[in-house]
Order: sequence, then C-alpha cells, then structure tokens
Amino acid sequence: MRIPHLGNLKEAMRLGIAAVLLDLHEGRRTEARMQLLALHRILGRYNSELSLVSQLTRQSSGIIRATWDAIGHAGWTEHELKLMQETLASVDYIGPMIASSRME
Repeated sequence: MRIPHLGNLKEAMRLGIAAVLLDLHEGRRTEARMQLLALHRILGRYNSELSLVSQLTRQSSGIIRATWDAIGHAGWTEHELKLMQETLASVDYIGPMIASSRME
C-alpha cells in the first residue's frame, strides 16, 4: 500500500506545531489556540485510516506534547480551555491505534 501523503502530514504537523509555539512565545494566545485546534482536527480526519503506519504517524506527530506545552502557558480563560477540551475530546487517538494494531 502506498501512503505518500503521510510525509506531507508529518511536515505539516511539524510546521504547525512550530507556529503554535512561536505564537505562544510572542503572546498570541488566540492564534496559538486556533492553530493547535486545527492541527488536532486535521489528525482527527485520519481516524478511519487504519494502517499501522498512518496511526504511528499520528502518534509521533508531537501534537500531544505541544498541547501540554500550550495548556501549561499562563493566561488561558475558562472559555478558551473549554473550547480546547471540546475539540480534544472529539479526536480519538487510542481507538484507531488499537484497531490498526489488530489489523496488522
């Protein structure tokens, strides 16, 4: 099975995470939050792609670490944290990984 799009996905995640961290460093919390949530939504689109390589790419994207780094930043409002929680709850990182490992 050919999966050339995964290289592009990994590069997009790397650049997106760098943008999130830069926005946080420069005090642009709203932009960082919007970018971070967009990255999670992009990865969520790969939930149904059950090849092990696809799921490993999702897991190794660095998004979970970047999310923890972002949440650790001071100044988030309750509303912003709620928006992040809703988006994060909508993306399943564990289920597809388990399903793909059963298929391999």
